[in-house]
Amino acid sequence: MKLLHIDSSILSGGSISRQLTKDTVAQWVTNHPGTTVDYLDLAVDTPSHLSADSLGFRAPAGAEC
Repeated sequence: MKLLHIDSSILSGGSISRQLTKDTVAQWVTNHPGTTVDYLDLAVDTPSHLSADSLGFRAPAGAEC
């Protein structure tokens, strides 16, 4: 089984939600041996903002955007 653990708080070590998700994931893994955890920290690996270009949308030639 795979589990995606995402943190997004900018407070790092002072974040209550980070501690809660850490504890929740630890309990899950204890109760479900063999679970693979993929971790994503949005405060560290900040995604770029989405735009029409990044999503692959293109306006017809001569169109105003």
